[in-house]
Amino acid sequence: MPAVMFLLVLGLVTAAHAEGQGAGQSADDIGLNFTQKIYVKGTGSFVFQSAFRALPPPRARPPPFRRPPPSDRVASHGVLHTPDLNYMHVVCPKVVSAQGYPVNDPRCGIPEGVVAEGTDALALRASERILNGDEANIVFEVDTLAAGGNATSSGGRRRRGLLAGSSDQPAVVQGMKLSKFTFSKKGQQKEIFTGKPIDLRTIVYLIDIQCGNRSDYLNPIRNASDVYKWLFPSSPNTVRNNLQNYYSTCSYGKVQMQRQNTVVLGPLPVACRGTFPVDVAAAADQDAFTRNPNATAAAATTRSLATSWDFTQYCGPSEQRAWQDAAEAFAQKAAATDPAVAAVLAWTQRRRSLFLLPPRNRCPWQGLADVTCTQPVCSAFLQLFSTTPDMQVMYHELMHNMGLNHATLGSNEYGDSTDVMGNFAAAGSGLLCHNAPYMYRIGWAKPINGRGSVNGEFGNLTAANFTTQSNVIEGLRIPAQGTTDENMVVVALGAKDSTTPVAELAYPTYFLSYRIRNMTAGGYDSGLNSSFANGKITIHEFNGEQNERDQSRTRLVEFGPLFRSSADLRSWRSEFQPVDEDGLGGAIQVTIARLTSTYADIDLCRVFGESEADLPGGCADGVDNDCDGMPDDEDPDCQ
Repeated sequence: MPAVMFLLVLGLVTAAHAEGQGAGQSADDIGLNFTQKIYVKGTGSFVFQSAFRALPPPRARPPPFRRPPPSDRVASHGVLHTPDLNYMHVVCPKVVSAQGYPVNDPRCGIPEGVVAEGTDALALRASERILNGDEANIVFEVDTLAAGGNATSSGGRRRRGLLAGSSDQPAVVQGMKLSKFTFSKKGQQKEIFTGKPIDLRTIVYLIDIQCGNRSDYLNPIRNASDVYKWLFPSSPNTVRNNLQNYYSTCSYGKVQMQRQNTVVLGPLPVACRGTFPVDVAAAADQDAFTRNPNATAAAATTRSLATSWDFTQYCGPSEQRAWQDAAEAFAQKAAATDPAVAAVLAWTQRRRSLFLLPPRNRCPWQGLADVTCTQPVCSAFLQLFSTTPDMQVMYHELMHNMGLNHATLGSNEYGDSTDVMGNFAAAGSGLLCHNAPYMYRIGWAKPINGRGSVNGEFGNLTAANFTTQSNVIEGLRIPAQGTTDENMVVVALGAKDSTTPVAELAYPTYFLSYRIRNMTAGGYDSGLNSSFANGKITIHEFNGEQNERDQSRTRLVEFGPLFRSSADLRSWRSEFQPVDEDGLGGAIQVTIARLTSTYADIDLCRVFGESEADLPGGCADGVDNDCDGMPDDEDPDCQ
């Protein structure tokens, strides 16, 4: 595997001196003439996270004018969605302790941190098909001079200040690179429903930050019992879109969050600042020391590499680890006297840790979560600005744990209003379940059955279902998505037949579903916006597969009636691609025949040519090859 060069984002607190320079000189004194390099080797685990940014509080007095937001961002429901908040971390692998709890491997000698962010993180994840929990043998290149600087020196302060930037995630730290890696252990698929219900284990932590006497460092929720009304319908004063209802309803009972498998702990205090020492002496490349005339000095400075946390200045991997370590210690202490806590804490198969944070911190996001949950523990973080959590944000983040990415509309990463992984601005207190391709992706739903099929074969259509002699399928009935888990039609004109695992032509796969707003509070799709009151056929593109290593996103293409691309408003046609020698390609036309409160009937026509005259004999074969609804003898193409 070629070396993957991504910069590691870490706050390093260490002392280092340049080769050939006297004691007391720092990197800032000498300049950027780096010659002191060593290599740190070790085993790390990859974790990909996704987030969205919190909107700042409104100004007391509005500005004289407002600039329109950038086209790739959408402000909605109290958050500013932005595609750059994606992070790829390297962390210590988890092992099971003697007490039966998942803990960081004590033999881990690598510094933890972000190895890529934004589009770089997405590219690394996609190119290597990384799944959270994958372990790798990693080599870090450390320039001890660039990474050095006494924490109390002016240079150290300047460097730390520069890294703070706008008090978001720290910027690149000089002197530390992810040089190369080779996988040593791959994670396993565990979040796709395959017939056995998925029973979640969850610990919710209320976090206090000990940074003085300011009340906004304290969690707005002061009693753990108050959290249960957001989690379970049986709790006093529960909300309709509580988590148990969200999971159970949207998954048709395939995923359960049960009271006996969930605990809430806290508020628990976390120190304002501190360090995590990392002993890398055993992992350092001894050959590098031997070749270097100042090997002894290099060894001394690198033995004490450490990441530090400071909640008054930063919100990065170190701050996350501080929350996680404090929470695990708090839970282990509680487990000594509470069997319910002990049972959940000892669960080593995809246990969820949900951190509810106080409003005063330096985090640039309102929610952040691990995308997929294949390691023993996965995390989600949610900022609280009041005693009322935003349930749409909470469920959105926890569905990242389930492996879902964002639901897009065009170039807008969060634009799909039919999925909580997209734009949930209008969902309010309702349930906004998932679009058809994401339901298929995690095994919660499948294509329609009929005529003897049981696994959705009837509604899984390919090029083989349409021929030049018979290119129309009429009367396909699609149930409303909230009524059954057999609720979609899939059209893949880039595949020869349903036995072909991957499309043989670069052509979109279309998912057709019927969504209707449920007027019952807390019901399936009660969070759809008002335009879905009478039901709409939704059309999505998704060329992914039912595999957690597939990072494809869904794209909402159109919904109707009132299709914008059609003159009669009840038909939609995909982009045409000339049919190749294998009979793949063309276009699909969807026409709505009937909409009811429980189902929709549609007709499909495969377009073999953009006009009848484009096909040999097209004007005399009696087939509507261009799907314009005209017989050959009346079609202007044939006049």
